[in-house]
Amino acid sequence: YNFSLVPNSEVQVKEVYIQTPTSTTRTLLSKHGVLMQPVVQGQVGSFDFVALLIQLTAGATLLSAATSVVDFLARYVMPHREYYGRFMDQRTQMQRVLECDQLTDDQIKEALAARRLPSGGDRTQQILILIQDGFEPTGPNMELSLPSTARETPARTPRGEGSPAQGDMRTELLGVA
Repeated sequence: YNFSLVPNSEVQVKEVYIQTPTSTTRTLLSKHGVLMQPVVQGQVGSFDFVALLIQLTAGATLLSAATSVVDFLARYVMPHREYYGRFMDQRTQMQRVLECDQLTDDQIKEALAARRLPSGGDRTQQILILIQDGFEPTGPNMELSLPSTARETPARTPRGEGSPAQGDMRTELLGVA
């Protein structure tokens, strides 16, 4: 800003106000003071792609630094750091969904049957049922995995039919009837 005094800048203004056309009175308003007239000057800016890239890079760098600081505080300083560290190291559900989406429809149905889960609904619902049950595709060719609660037990037989034949084993999930 550049301020300057203009010589003889004192101002005196007299205004006459008449309330109504039939009025016999009038009001004389006399204003005295310094006249201030701002003069706006400057240049119109233009788009600069390099400046945009610099700002975007600086913003991304600050965001990355903030993430690193928060991760460090959560893992090493906060009261429940043991829990935070374990939660940060876990795979997200979306990673598992994307891996399951690579399975064929037959592999999904086979996994549902092996876990004795309902196989109704569309493909998306079936994948979500598997994920909720703890299913994780493993290996480079997406072999089907069994939950950690699975164990080999003799096949169930209806009451009164005796014991199952030797070698007749199937996978039974604990806690899922």
